[in-house]
Amino acid sequence: MLSVKSGLRAKEIAFLQWRMIVTADGVIGDFIHLPNSASKGKSGRTIPINKEVRKYLEEWFRVSKQFKSFDIDSSYVVRTER
Repeated sequence: MLSVKSGLRAKEIAFLQWRMIVTADGVIGDFIHLPNSASKGKSGRTIPINKEVRKYLEEWFRVSKQFKSFDIDSSYVVRTER
């Protein structure tokens, strides 16, 4: 979904952290804010979040918050290659 519906590259998906998606209010925002370190090239980018992708991200966010090691500032959206 992140690749097809949002156009993210493999590196961007691998480096995607919750802090890049979640607003200060603790909800999924309208955009994915990728910094330079998570994107290709020398400039980050901002990607609007598709409605369908938002639905899945909100569901996964609820599940992810239950993990013992979850930290909104450092946890990755994709926790494992599997």
